[in-house]
Amino acid sequence: MTAPKIRKSEDRSSYLARAVGALYGAGIALPATRKAIALALGEDPSGNGLLGSVDPIYYRLAGLSSPLPVSGKTEKARASSLAKALRKRRDAGVRWEVLRGSAEAAIGRRVSDAEAKALYATAGGDLDASYAGRGTRIAAPKTRGDVALPAKIAAAS
Repeated sequence: MTAPKIRKSEDRSSYLARAVGALYGAGIALPATRKAIALALGEDPSGNGLLGSVDPIYYRLAGLSSPLPVSGKTEKARASSLAKALRKRRDAGVRWEVLRGSAEAAIGRRVSDAEAKALYATAGGDLDASYAGRGTRIAAPKTRGDVALPAKIAAAS
């Protein structure tokens, strides 16, 4: 699939939001989305130059499409439910970026990285041991000694 064409009156960030939304909605995988947008913009077709601009939009959309289940009659109960659901999903190997979108979909407002991590910790999650198998382990120092962790995460998925 090709990415939508950029409109004359559209700035780059508006175009990226619209194009990523259209491609995500069509079920196009992230690498193919990057490539299609790069080609539409006349950039390197590897799409690697768009990692920092396309990926956050794509991950947010993925999160928005899968809200966290929240229940409870009081605000405190709903907050606890949200924290527990976020921890469960993170422990299943979901990226922080996607979790923020899932929390946003559940509560109706944007959630910061710090807030998502605070919710995780509130529910009993160990941030120093929370690693989803992507990127570096700098934020999860307790996992650095376990060289088999990526294989364990892949097997659990």
